[in-house]
Amino acid sequence: MITAFPESLQSAARSVLPSSDSRTAVPDVWVPILAWIALRVFPSPASSLALYDGLRLRHALAETFSTVGLHGEQTWRAAAMVRVLLRMNTESSPEAAIRSADFWDDPDVRWLAGINSSAGKEYLHQEEFEALICWLQLPALAAAAQAPAPVSQAANEIAASAAVLTRAAENAGYDLRLFLEILLTKATKDKSDISTDSSTTLREPNAV
Repeated sequence: MITAFPESLQSAARSVLPSSDSRTAVPDVWVPILAWIALRVFPSPASSLALYDGLRLRHALAETFSTVGLHGEQTWRAAAMVRVLLRMNTESSPEAAIRSADFWDDPDVRWLAGINSSAGKEYLHQEEFEALICWLQLPALAAAAQAPAPVSQAANEIAASAAVLTRAAENAGYDLRLFLEILLTKATKDKSDISTDSSTTLREPNAV
């Protein structure tokens, strides 16, 4: 599935998603994935997130991660990565989460995206943002791996979605506010196009 990502994103994807690349440390990738798999089995995404926060699992996970090869800040970043997926899945869809300013206000999201302030504006850190965007594709990739449809087709669509997000950030100059405005504009246009297509389809029988 990693090969489905554009070449510009493959390094970021390999840093957070499983691959056969020998340069990637196995614990760095698999530890947060396995923790997320364990936590997502609860009745709803909201209950999983509430459990994570209520029981302060961040500290428990970080301590556990330190016993399997992660060190220092890596343990906390891995714990934050788990929480961000749980947070994303509380929205109606991953796309809705990523378009939401509230999602980008989450402290873990801000940290993993490397958001920093300069001259009154907030900017995404390119490499950290790209790794986060690839990480956010994990639920969709996991679902694709279990679906009867061809995995390659689904992986291509998921990778294309990630590429759209990274291009939007690049077009925004990594300015967080402009990035969200671009996503909102695109979402509005997509809805308009769907509505136009539906109207055209409904009128066709009358024209025959």
